[in-house]
Amino acid sequence: QLPVDLNDVMQEALLNLKAASDAVDAQIEVMADLPWVTGDKGRLVRLFQNLIGNALKYHAPDRPPHIRVSARKSFKNWVVRVEDNGIGIVPEHLQRIFGVFQRLHSHHQYEGTGIGLAICKKIVEQHDGQVWVESIPDQGSTFHVSLPETGKTLKAC
Repeated sequence: QLPVDLNDVMQEALLNLKAASDAVDAQIEVMADLPWVTGDKGRLVRLFQNLIGNALKYHAPDRPPHIRVSARKSFKNWVVRVEDNGIGIVPEHLQRIFGVFQRLHSHHQYEGTGIGLAICKKIVEQHDGQVWVESIPDQGSTFHVSLPETGKTLKAC
């Protein structure tokens, strides 16, 4: 696979989400100089578009969404954080949300199929990475995506 600039990935993901972001008056901060990783740019765009899209979708009704994207080095990996001030997730659902068709809310409350985070998990695993979430109900969530710095190849589907 090829080296991918996460700055380009994030720019494309945010462009794809511009209408949704504008509709809820979101403030999205992206750290300058995101790292390069080895992988598939299209899949990485889909990954971060899903994570940021969820932050927009599950925003708190009493405040506009504030989303922060940052990265830090951890051993031979980069850990990218997508942090929001949304509705949060109760602790008992933190692992369940990565399963296929695992919806936490009714279709009347929030649109969706329940496969977005399962797709995110699959993309991250194909890049030899890990994804996990930390959350405080009614305060927000932080999704962590750990991706190898270099030298890893994308696994076939």
